[in-house]
Amino acid sequence: GPECAFRSFFTYEMKWWLKVLMPFVAITIATVSILTVSGLHFLCSCGGKKRASRKKQGEKGGGDGNGNGITIIKKSSRDDQLNMIREYQEKKEHKKNRDKNRVPMWATMSSTFLTIVVFVYLIITRTAVGVFNCQQTKPKSGRTYMADKPLEECWVEGGLQSRLIIPAACVLIFYCIGFPILIFIVYYCNRKKIFDDQMLRARGTGDDKNTNSDYLFRKSFSKLYFMFKPSFYW
Repeated sequence: GPECAFRSFFTYEMKWWLKVLMPFVAITIATVSILTVSGLHFLCSCGGKKRASRKKQGEKGGGDGNGNGITIIKKSSRDDQLNMIREYQEKKEHKKNRDKNRVPMWATMSSTFLTIVVFVYLIITRTAVGVFNCQQTKPKSGRTYMADKPLEECWVEGGLQSRLIIPAACVLIFYCIGFPILIFIVYYCNRKKIFDDQMLRARGTGDDKNTNSDYLFRKSFSKLYFMFKPSFYW
């Protein structure tokens, strides 16, 4: 297979680093994608506002909206004018509600980061713990070897395990242990918000700012607790 063909390149050590760095690569790609989409949306909205402004100025100046100075005479009945006013008000109200419920970039990024970290958490944890997983030989010879790499002896200076033991310890402390602690802090400090949001979700509501005062919190962290009952969010 491909792995056997590139065995000298895709060593155990390289694959270990690729697995550990996987969430950071995924987060970087997601960040670039979100920023790109947000930038394009901002440019499109600015262009639309400029075109609307030019058209409005052209109509006020008696032109056709392109600055040609051509006078356009429109005859409309009173009903047509009322319909136009009503449509304008409906569009304005729709835009106001859409802008009000628009999710900020930080909330989208928080939700995306949590999804990525949770998805690869078990893979990263197993990869980090594998460095410390050493087994005795049968019969016992007084030496131990890595379970993931049986030909590599453990606790040998300059060996594969000695090169990975410090990075593996850092991954265990800051990622495998630090992430659950961070989740516990978020849960504990926002337990009332989570409970209230879950009660709203149980009633089938809370999907906008008018019905949910913690709407942005839901958009940021709901992936962590939305599957649980309100009293068992932890």
